[in-house]
Amino acid sequence: VDVVFSSTALHWLPPDRFYHVTSFTNKRIFPPSNSVTTEDNKNLTEYARKFWAKMFRSRASELKKGKFFSAAIVLDSTSTGLEFDKKMNAFGDLMTATFPFELVPSELWNKLTLPCWFMSKETLDVFFNENNKPNEYNMSNLYSLVSVRRIDGTCCATETFRQDNDIGK
Repeated sequence: VDVVFSSTALHWLPPDRFYHVTSFTNKRIFPPSNSVTTEDNKNLTEYARKFWAKMFRSRASELKKGKFFSAAIVLDSTSTGLEFDKKMNAFGDLMTATFPFELVPSELWNKLTLPCWFMSKETLDVFFNENNKPNEYNMSNLYSLVSVRRIDGTCCATETFRQDNDIGK
């Protein structure tokens, strides 16, 4: 394939009180509340780092040499209600703290709604090569950032990849 769009939906993250987001720059997990113990946080950090790296490596393997991978944080059709809104607000705060927004020109800040990034397969290999431990989870050097816009108040990308042969199986 020339391009793979990987919709990183929130239900891919650990469920229940383990509803966490991984920080690529700080290599940590950030809980939505203070209910997670230090030991849980340590264990989940290790889990989520492997989980995210596995997801990116899996998508990268689907690409032809020299083509691009696109990943975006999106909402799906079932993502509604007050509880979800609370999670999305917390998620937005976490993305602000962890995503490399310094790569976005200041004139585009007010236009950035949902972060996504494009990386070639070769770039993904550098970031997520199992034999390249120092850079395995380093997302701080992304070279291109664009925004995903909503159309008529709904999300323009709703597809998810929750299939039998997908990540986490």
